[in-house]
Amino acid sequence: MGGLPVYVSGHPYAILRPTIASTNWAELTGLVVLTAGDAERRAVVDQAPALTRVVDLLAWLSGRTEQ
Repeated sequence: MGGLPVYVSGHPYAILRPTIASTNWAELTGLVVLTAGDAERRAVVDQAPALTRVVDLLAWLSGRTEQ
């Protein structure tokens, strides 16, 4: 799957930069996907199931809220 799991209070919350081509998206159902840049965000959105929340960390850090 690649990527770095992010836990909050001991529970899975997000995955940081999953390997898009080899990710089993069913395993990530309900998790936030964190990306590094707009191109990566668009690639994840194209592959992830509907309603997956994808956050571009570079946009978030720069104060842009588009997703």
